[in-house]
Amino acid sequence: MTTSSLTICLLILTFSVVNRGCGSDWFGKFTLARAVYFAPVFLFPVTYLASDALTAAVVSLGFVLWRFPAWRRWYILGRMEIEDKADWFEQAIERVTTQPHLAFMLRNIILLTPLAVLISPIFWALGIAIVAAYELAWRVYPQNPIFIAEYISGALWGLTLSLALLF
Repeated sequence: MTTSSLTICLLILTFSVVNRGCGSDWFGKFTLARAVYFAPVFLFPVTYLASDALTAAVVSLGFVLWRFPAWRRWYILGRMEIEDKADWFEQAIERVTTQPHLAFMLRNIILLTPLAVLISPIFWALGIAIVAAYELAWRVYPQNPIFIAEYISGALWGLTLSLALLF
């Protein structure tokens, strides 16, 4: 259970592809459920290569927890009108801030707290880095920023996990 360069690359690649898969329809074409439910099937074995079974399970389930609640209201970072009605989670966050960047960051930090406590506090930084990834994607490729941001965010997941396991 070592975190070699090859393992780090595999973590970054796997999390990147799985995160994009959870955000697109291509998983859904083969299943009747949301793609996020199948993420641990791909994430657990790769994470287990770099850690132990308990860490791999916690990280895989932590990823599902982070992906599951709504976030569409915020990943557009105020660049489009929101027509959807806010659910209870979104309403709670919007009581704290209606600024989309801060709301998105707060959402991420709240949902990454179990990993920050159980694995490493660096997962809180991931919540901020993901917002930066979406902002970057909006600036670089405004025609389809979410496509780019999901890959980058997934790669940041793999990198964050690698750093947590190394230090």
